[in-house]
Amino acid sequence: MTTVQIGDARVHKVVETEREPESFDFVFPRGNWEVCETNRARLEGEHIDFDRRAMLMSFHSYVISHGGVNVLVDGCIGNTKNRTGPGVSRYFGTDYNLFHMRDTAYLMRLADAGFPPESIDYVLCTHLHCDHVGWFTRLRDGAWEPTFKNARYVFASKEFAAAQAAWQNNPEGPFERSFEDSVQPVATAGLVDLVQTDHEIRPGLFLEPAPGHTPGHVLIHLECGGDHGIFSGDVIHSPYQLLDPGVSPVYDANDFKQARATRDQLLQRIVGTNTTVFTAHFGESSCGSVIADAGGAYWFDFL
Repeated sequence: MTTVQIGDARVHKVVETEREPESFDFVFPRGNWEVCETNRARLEGEHIDFDRRAMLMSFHSYVISHGGVNVLVDGCIGNTKNRTGPGVSRYFGTDYNLFHMRDTAYLMRLADAGFPPESIDYVLCTHLHCDHVGWFTRLRDGAWEPTFKNARYVFASKEFAAAQAAWQNNPEGPFERSFEDSVQPVATAGLVDLVQTDHEIRPGLFLEPAPGHTPGHVLIHLECGGDHGIFSGDVIHSPYQLLDPGVSPVYDANDFKQARATRDQLLQRIVGTNTTVFTAHFGESSCGSVIADAGGAYWFDFL
């Protein structure tokens, strides 16, 4: 397990699943495979399967522990979630659906890291896509109940409204229904706090609007003891995009132009700084800093 110190706070990465393949040509329909080939030594193994021409994606959460308070960031895919139906092949370019009816040891790994569900005080989410909310609930006696019953689930109100509307407009959608089984139950239980996209959760822990991938996507900032960390969510999906930053994945279809602008602004702001970026889908440690190589291209210095 990766653990990183940000001042007096500790950030723990908890993995649900790693090295999940997704077709490069599907994820990046306007991508440049030659950029991958040129940077094969950097990308092969943990980030791209060159034999299969596939991106390798990690799905994980982070837990921030500081001052006796535990904060979970993003909730992964979840177990026994029904993600079949029309639209699966549209999302993945294949009938393979990595989100459907998973059975992973995520909660055991979370507990082994020292964080059983009852120890979580806050649940934060960069956005409400199905691979970020799945563990917000679990199935008990045929009903979805909140996994983290002692926590306040803090969501951006703009994101909540957009995800709710998407579900209401397409309630049988394989991914839209994640609102029904993973988000609505915690709201019904009275555990949700809807906030603005620049909300401060506690001193040194605050949100920043980062729209594009979804309407209410946020960055989550952690500032402590002079150190700075950013949980970047899906502003950037893969290290490949650092080498080809103008390329957006198909998942940015909400607003490709805005997603690129948000990504460009973030990279320009943090390149060459000591900011630690905690990514949502990179492999290896999944965290590090954005640097510029000798040729001026972006790259990631993994911790």
